[in-house]
Amino acid sequence: MKILMVTPYYFPIIGGTEIFIRGISSKLNERGLQVDIMTLDTSRPLKQPVTQRMDGLNVIKIPALRFPEHLNHIGESFMTLHVPLSSTDSLQEYDVIHFHCDTDLSLPLFSYFVRKPKIFHCHSLSTNYKIYKLYPIARYMLRNVAQTYIAVSDYVATLLQDLGVSRKKVKTITNGIDTGRFRPAPEKESNNLLLFVGRLDPNKGLHFLLSSLSLLRKPVHLAIVGPLSWNKNYNTEILSFIEKAGKKTIHKVTYIGEQRPEDLVKWYQKATMLIVPSTAESLGLVILEAMACGTPVIASNVGGIPEIVRDHGTGLLIPPGGVAELAENIQYLIDNEDLRRKFGYAARQLVVNEFSYDVTAERLIRVYKQMT
Repeated sequence: MKILMVTPYYFPIIGGTEIFIRGISSKLNERGLQVDIMTLDTSRPLKQPVTQRMDGLNVIKIPALRFPEHLNHIGESFMTLHVPLSSTDSLQEYDVIHFHCDTDLSLPLFSYFVRKPKIFHCHSLSTNYKIYKLYPIARYMLRNVAQTYIAVSDYVATLLQDLGVSRKKVKTITNGIDTGRFRPAPEKESNNLLLFVGRLDPNKGLHFLLSSLSLLRKPVHLAIVGPLSWNKNYNTEILSFIEKAGKKTIHKVTYIGEQRPEDLVKWYQKATMLIVPSTAESLGLVILEAMACGTPVIASNVGGIPEIVRDHGTGLLIPPGGVAELAENIQYLIDNEDLRRKFGYAARQLVVNEFSYDVTAERLIRVYKQMT
């Protein structure tokens, strides 16, 4: 069976979606499927498509023009638009076309007249829901680009239904991770190291975490890992906030920037805990990665997060934007090493049993077979 993974963004852009596509494509190839990846290339819009070999996968780069401004931007929601400059003939070679990324519908629309089974995988709908809800045209496009929709959590499945996608078309398949790469290393743990991982977007809630530091009794080191936001104004504000938090509190605050996946593992293994203070989250791949490393998590009780973080079982849940509650729970875990060990062990077992690439690949293969 030949599967084409289609995504507007791919490496060297690094985000949760790109990491998942690479990992699950490799796993599906191991299972005997032929999986290729198609992505957009705005650096050479007037050239021909090229195929590169990356990490053992064929990556087809389609020349495209990007509109100079966001098509829509509402608060923390956004949608981008590209114009692919290539033929769709090569898509006919595949048994299933599997689209990713709900912030950009360019490639699904570009492939509209290709009569092949199509899947649309919603990774960020919790953030972009407002766009689809407000604009009928965007909502209509979303509802008509595929025969099957994959929600990464039950929460996202409810959002799809609210936008008019039939429940019969929606399947919930949580994203998986490489539990061989992301694994515990207790000997590497540092004392009182708080970790934040994610793009520095407003909806990731880093500003809440920085505000909570002033309420902690014991000095901590907050390491911030992730690329800057698409929002330049927020970048300026949050970098200034990071600098002030390091100077005006008893804590050490370090902005590490973007890290390669292989280096990110080391941060999870060193961290005392991962903090995810998001205001919107479809699932939270970084949560699964930390849990697989046996690192306890404190996260906002929003979106699909409660489906993987079991409060007082594998981690702690807090109300979104609750600065005082966040500080209280951070202090609680710092003061209770035995509880951190308990959460970390339970988290690792949960991810291995329910959220590994092996589990996700098996579920996807069943969907592919049903569609062909």
